[in-house]
Amino acid sequence: MQKALAGVVSHDDRITVPIYDNNQDMQALAEIVATAWNQGAINVPGFLIRGHGLYAWGKSASEALRHVEGFEFLFECRWQEVLAGRA
Repeated sequence: MQKALAGVVSHDDRITVPIYDNNQDMQALAEIVATAWNQGAINVPGFLIRGHGLYAWGKSASEALRHVEGFEFLFECRWQEVLAGRA
């Protein structure tokens, strides 16, 4: 399912989803994300805001939805690994 994410070409690719701390100051949060983006730290079409959730995007609404579904599946797989003690 990770190949559902734009730019991922192999199931062997390592996926790193950035996680940023939530901040009620939206300008400050936007600056943190923009800095990470400009530094190339965001290389998948989405990121998490701690205590809030997933932000994902695509070239179209259908591509963005595919990314959301791919992330959700991968997060569920990872959660099952944690529950099984393979974290």
